[in-house]
Amino acid sequence: MVGRMLGVLSRFTVGCLLVAVLCCKGQGTTVKPVAPKDALASQPAPVELNIDVVASEPIQVVYSLESILGLPVRTAALAEALCEPVSSSKGGDSCEEIRRRGGRGLRGLRVNNSSKISSVVPILNPEERLENLAVRSNSLEELESRLEGLITPDEHDDLMEALRGVRALRQQHLGDDRKKRQELVRDQFSTLLAEHRVTDFLARVARFFSLDSPPETVRVALVPVPVGKGSGVTTFAHQAGDAVIVEVLTNDNLEHRLSVVVHELVHVLWFSRSKKATQDLLSQFEALGESEAYLARALLNEALATALGNGLFSSMTTGKVPKEPLYADVYIDAFARSLLTFYRNQFEAGTPPGPGFAKQVTQIFKARFPNGIHDSRLVFRDLALVVPEESPGLNALIVAVRRSLGTIALQVLAPPQSESTRAQVIGAPNRSALIVIPPEQLETISAFFHVDLIRSLVGEVEDVSLPLVISCRHKSGRWYALILANQTKQAFVGVDRLAKTEHMPDCDVIPSLEPGSGR
Repeated sequence: MVGRMLGVLSRFTVGCLLVAVLCCKGQGTTVKPVAPKDALASQPAPVELNIDVVASEPIQVVYSLESILGLPVRTAALAEALCEPVSSSKGGDSCEEIRRRGGRGLRGLRVNNSSKISSVVPILNPEERLENLAVRSNSLEELESRLEGLITPDEHDDLMEALRGVRALRQQHLGDDRKKRQELVRDQFSTLLAEHRVTDFLARVARFFSLDSPPETVRVALVPVPVGKGSGVTTFAHQAGDAVIVEVLTNDNLEHRLSVVVHELVHVLWFSRSKKATQDLLSQFEALGESEAYLARALLNEALATALGNGLFSSMTTGKVPKEPLYADVYIDAFARSLLTFYRNQFEAGTPPGPGFAKQVTQIFKARFPNGIHDSRLVFRDLALVVPEESPGLNALIVAVRRSLGTIALQVLAPPQSESTRAQVIGAPNRSALIVIPPEQLETISAFFHVDLIRSLVGEVEDVSLPLVISCRHKSGRWYALILANQTKQAFVGVDRLAKTEHMPDCDVIPSLEPGSGR
């Protein structure tokens, strides 16, 4: 679902620094493939992929909890309806307890692809894992059972108490009509998916991606938001493993949501590629040895989903590619349109791109963004945010990073000194890294930085005006940044400065500590 160099010291400007990295089944309506019409007779046979539109209570409760916790890309309208109702003076107190217990329980939900999830698609963050379990559960009690063994007993109790508290608030302030609306939306949307033959379209996406075995079933959960269309409330959609979560307003145009859902389903298929196919494409990009190849690879997933879902699928249902932006972000919109122009005939013929795909994509990127390697809103699109274990204001920091740096795919890792954190950064070569820590914890980042070299450049951090921001582009094509800040507000200033940096220097001044070179 991410640079430029920033002069940060009041006494002098850091020139070039090498940042040395050491580097379940829910209740729903299933849409099955239908026989292709004459217009698609020459296209590849449909893949056996079912779309299950889920209307179970657990995903509604989980999503409401995420809204109360203030997680990014989740509407705040649900939290406002549940925590600030005029009719209840206790709503705020209840939500404070829900935030405390829910946040602690969610943080304890370790991220891995356990067999208890049954997702063939990688899951990066705890909230995605919780959603993936919720869409597979018919009741909150079933979700409670699925969570057993995935978190400690205390964390389990905290999370379930928070979810039960959210369910009580939903029953009090949203009422039974919300459940009826949810079931109606499910049935209407299932009909639309069949009428517009979405599974046929996805069959061609699978063929284009050379998928041998896509997920047998993809679950789509439509989350009703208690405000009307035209209210000005922004709505979101995102992928959580092999599930798709989509917000819909009370009087929303469900047909308009089709391209949004198809966009997210393309993500699911993209991440369903085999490990070999994923590694082969990665090796193609790495073999080019260009920073532009790194950026093209980082933007490719989102741009393809936009080109195919918001662009090509829309054009096949309306007769033309929309003139309005396909994606809210101007970079993704521009890259997606370039990819669609280049690959449209190949996609419609059901022909996979072939071994030269990485080179073609990189050339398309370079032509569209000739100065892209120096643009901070491009180089941090795919980002690992490394923070201490307990980070006050983390959710607000995530929002700031997404807004200022244009980050799309964000993975939060903690703590900096953890071997697991180090391994996850090294294991994602298409991902930049941003470490945000207080200055007194500088020593904890030795797994990522030459701390003594940082000190030799900036002096004693106690004497430095905070926030201190250092960033650079490594010869491997990765971008790295460090922000030293004492307070959340200082961290926000650091992120804003990083976003406004005019040029990212190279990092070849200081010997690299990439994997295999020793520490």
